[in-house]
This record gives sequence, structure tokens and C-alpha cells, in this order.
Amino acid sequence: MIRDADEFIPLNDRVAAENAQKNAIFVSIHFNDSRRRKTRGFETYYHPGAPGDQANRIPQRLMRIPITANGGIHTASFRGLRLANCPAVLVEGGYLSNRSEGGQARDGEYRELLADRIAEAIVEVRYGPGAYRTPPNLAARAEPTNGSTGLAPPGSR
Repeated sequence: MIRDADEFIPLNDRVAAENAQKNAIFVSIHFNDSRRRKTRGFETYYHPGAPGDQANRIPQRLMRIPITANGGIHTASFRGLRLANCPAVLVEGGYLSNRSEGGQARDGEYRELLADRIAEAIVEVRYGPGAYRTPPNLAARAEPTNGSTGLAPPGSR
């Protein structure tokens, strides 16, 4: 983790921190914004010159979360991706400007589930399918079969 508080870390410092790690995978997680309130979906980015294994697997795992939309896999020359010495991806977890996705982003359980799915994709690319084990506290909520999201509505706790 590059930061442990809600503070801005300059981009060059982020790159230095990611490149200081050995045998690492850099994942930058953000939430998007749009003037069009109906725009929705997560997006995954990787640098055009890098292998896209991580970027391709992440959406497959995120689509297992009910009520999600895939905004696609894109290449970008973002500094954190371009200057990385390790595999690097940037994940936009949805749109804060979309009422539904903004509500999900405020829900800690949803953010934990999102992070779990990203971790699952990373482990599978590195160690193969089936190598990842969802933590027990998420397993019951991860893929509900009754049509619900498996998550409590924001503000219900």
C-alpha cells in the first residue's frame, strides 16, 4: 500500500514506491466521475507496451459481482503504468456520479468485495485458476443466488 490516509501522494512518489518493491504487481484503484449521471461500469487500464494478462482477468472476476457493468479494458499511458518496472493496472471501480455505483462505493463491504475480486484475478494470473481462496467473511456475500447484491444497502448499518 502506498498510503494509509486520505492524502495525495505525488505521482513520481507513487512510481518510486511501486518500483522499490520486488516481485510486485502494482494495482491502482480509483472511482470515476462523469457529467452524465447514467454513465456506469468499472474500467481496467494497462500500458500499451505491457502484457495485458492482469487487465484481462480483472473484468472477468469483477463481472461475478451482481449489478456490475463492464466499461471495458483500455490501454493508457498513465505515469504509474508507463513507468512501472512490474506488471501494473489501474482499475476504475465504477462512477461516483452514478447514484447506484456511488452508493456502492460508499459501502465498505462492496469495496472489500471489489478488492477481493481484483486479488483473485491477480493470484490466478500468477499461480493459476483455483489458487485463490476467498476469505470466509466474504464467501457468504460474494455471489448471492437470490437476486440480491449480497450487500446491505448503504446506510443500513
